[in-house]
Amino acid sequence: MAKFFPKLVKKCPSPQSIIATDITSLRQFFHPMGLKKRVEWLISLMKEVCERHNCKIPDQEDELVELPGVGLYTARAILCFGFNKDVSILDVNVARVLSRIFRGSDYQKRPSKDTTLWALAADIIPVGLGPSYNEAILDFASLICRKNPLCNVCPVNKICAYYTLI
Repeated sequence: MAKFFPKLVKKCPSPQSIIATDITSLRQFFHPMGLKKRVEWLISLMKEVCERHNCKIPDQEDELVELPGVGLYTARAILCFGFNKDVSILDVNVARVLSRIFRGSDYQKRPSKDTTLWALAADIIPVGLGPSYNEAILDFASLICRKNPLCNVCPVNKICAYYTLI
């Protein structure tokens, strides 16, 4: 995603440019990310942003989550990666990492509903490094702390509650 976002901004630097771009071209552009089916949603969302916010992406969480299809994770990802804010993000991958390290198990609830994990994620985000930290934990989740984790090569296995149980 970190390599994809600058390309998207170059191709479509504004909500208006996304709305104006040929839908087939957008589908082809999003295809490598596995997001081509979300193009219609993105266009609809950008129309809503133009109507509600004068074509400016909101930089406040409460305004973002009021947009159709934007939940807490998406809102916080926009704030983090789009506005360089130190906010935590919590998807299933980050939830898996935090649950394993701090709880010793995989998460039991949907991450979007787990207020304890959201609070933990917020407590440990390093000030001034939010985007880098979030990108790193997402990468860590996909490379090491996967569904079938590589605990034996994990750099944090000595402090990981999950590792002590296996």
